[in-house]
Amino acid sequence: SSTCSSDFRSRLTLVPARESPGRARVFFDARFERCRIACSLTRPPKMRHSVKIMNNSRILFDGKGLKLKDLGDGVREIEFDLVGESANRFSSLMLADLNAVWSMVEKDADARGVLMTTAKDGFFVGADVTEFIDHFKKSDADLEKWLWSTQELFSRIDDSKIPVVCLIRGFALGGGFEAALTAHFRLATPDAK
Repeated sequence: SSTCSSDFRSRLTLVPARESPGRARVFFDARFERCRIACSLTRPPKMRHSVKIMNNSRILFDGKGLKLKDLGDGVREIEFDLVGESANRFSSLMLADLNAVWSMVEKDADARGVLMTTAKDGFFVGADVTEFIDHFKKSDADLEKWLWSTQELFSRIDDSKIPVVCLIRGFALGGGFEAALTAHFRLATPDAK
């Protein structure tokens, strides 16, 4: 089922990420039944948007941590959904999937915009702390390399010329909050934390 199906029709508040010339307007009008996300950074709208994404999307990547969907008209959806878990967390697996998917988006000449969503009740609980023990056993140089690789991935998303909109519901903690900050625009449900 689609991330933004009937259970996610709740009212969304537009939160502009930052003022930036060249990103003054983002306009997605891709095969949405009732969705027009029009974001103006110079005068943010005070209206609310109702979002429903149609289910006729095409899956371009189906990993264990996320999916990349083609919603049509150049809009891609990165849907975070860590298989077998009740919540999304940034594990090595999730970061590898996100890196692979973002590389696909960067090479996609037809991509006009990206939505980052979740199939879970909350966006992210943060990093996978169970992996920290292994990371802390690494040498300082290897630990630094791992940290920089994660930051480099987030910087690639943040620096993208393709507009990125993050749809946040529930909690966005730690690395999930960091991922949301990489988006050029964020839409949040009233229960977002």
